[in-house]
Amino acid sequence: EVVQDSDFGTLRGLSAEFVLLKPESYFQPSDLRVGWRCQKNKGGPVLINLIHDVDLLRYITGREVLSVFASTSTSGRGFDVEDTGAATVTLSGGAVGTFLFSDASPSPWSYEFTTGENRKYPKLPGVDATDCYHFMGTKQSIAFPSLRRFKYGQEVREAGWDSPLTLEREQVQHQDPIIAQMEHFAKVCRGEEEPLCGGRDGIESLAVIMAVLRSSQTQAVVSPKSLLDKARDGMDCAADAGDGESASASQSGSPSTKTS
Repeated sequence: EVVQDSDFGTLRGLSAEFVLLKPESYFQPSDLRVGWRCQKNKGGPVLINLIHDVDLLRYITGREVLSVFASTSTSGRGFDVEDTGAATVTLSGGAVGTFLFSDASPSPWSYEFTTGENRKYPKLPGVDATDCYHFMGTKQSIAFPSLRRFKYGQEVREAGWDSPLTLEREQVQHQDPIIAQMEHFAKVCRGEEEPLCGGRDGIESLAVIMAVLRSSQTQAVVSPKSLLDKARDGMDCAADAGDGESASASQSGSPSTKTS
């Protein structure tokens, strides 16, 4: 709501970071139970982690990703799957954004570490707020999760780099996210609330992730919508073929057969 509020202005840009170090014990190529973590198109920070950041940023901004250009690297561990990468995105409304992601560097700049919501992870050292997302609007900029706001005060004659910025901090009530999610889920099941996120949101976020992977492979700009359209066309063709087989089987009086 803060980023979509009129006081924020029009979103001009955003930056997001997911950077931490996954221990070597997390990667066991010869272990059938977890070996997929080292395999292309199965493991890696894009499919496992970045999709959650995409989910969140689509929800926070209310914008859709129109195009993606990405580059990835496997130099950190030498597996087939990426361990580090970056993506530039264009959003609906004209804003642009960058994503930096890596599971091969010791860093506090990830959603899990900066929010402190997951008790699995130790608390960060120091007392200064650390952020993983930054949103830049025409009237102010906001850091997340600290919710520090930077803007020019009313006393400034002309907003710009020659005038001092003011700093404000939004106050929020902290909740356990798992408890809040389960309470919301129960209310949805009872018909008391509408889902905050639907199945379509999951599909849209997955399309962005597939665009990141496709762009990193082709080094070309990829549209998530075009990937969805191609997938939809493929499903329609399959459905039409199925209807044709059913009609042929009905006319011949025998069930349709399929060979491979």
